Amino acid sequence: MNSQKVDVSVIVPFFNEAGTLKYVIKRVEKALQKVSSNYEVIMVDDGSSDGSGGIADQLVKENDKLKVKYHPKNLGKSAALNTGFKVAKGKYAAFIDADMQYEPMDIPMLLKPLKAGYVDAVNGWRKKRIDPPTKIIPSKIFNLLTSMFFGIKLHDWNCGLKAFKKEAIKNIYLSRNQHRFLIALIAQKGYKIGEVVIKHYARERGQSKYGFKRLFQGFHDLIVLWILLRIR
Repeated sequence: MNSQKVDVSVIVPFFNEAGTLKYVIKRVEKALQKVSSNYEVIMVDDGSSDGSGGIADQLVKENDKLKVKYHPKNLGKSAALNTGFKVAKGKYAAFIDADMQYEPMDIPMLLKPLKAGYVDAVNGWRKKRIDPPTKIIPSKIFNLLTSMFFGIKLHDWNCGLKAFKKEAIKNIYLSRNQHRFLIALIAQKGYKIGEVVIKHYARERGQSKYGFKRLFQGFHDLIVLWILLRIR
């Protein structure tokens, strides 16, 4: 594929998603075919041990617009996104979780305001979130605190579906767990931010690790990043 012609790059980080990966990638491909013939999908295997990597390999053999990168062990979502950002060649980029809680067909909706030039980054907003209270309540607290600290009104900081102009993430490196604050890092560089309501589904496979315990970790990460940005 000619790197000069890549229009949209979609990064799909995954860890032990053998039951969902193929479905999600096929849906991502279908969504991208609606907006561009020049796209790429970059799967990042973050140390999976359930055969997900083999599924990714097979998908790559079936379509030369797909790529897969591997981590030797589980390094976390921020590291997986760094890997994807590094190899993405599109003018526009997006990422989506592989757990089937997000609708890949929403990707064109996030790309539309970017291509129109209204904003430089678009955050997905799970307005009707299909999750248990043990996830929703800590998330609401985290969203409120993060918006207050950064002075940016977003409803869903930790949404696993975002899109942006590739130039907006140039030179951005996400340290541990900083993927939650990607929009803040983009805004700090002077780029315009938008938010679009997206669909959200119940988790059918796997188990969420989010809850009140993780809220405290998120608050710690928030404080650390806020201090770092103020002293730069």
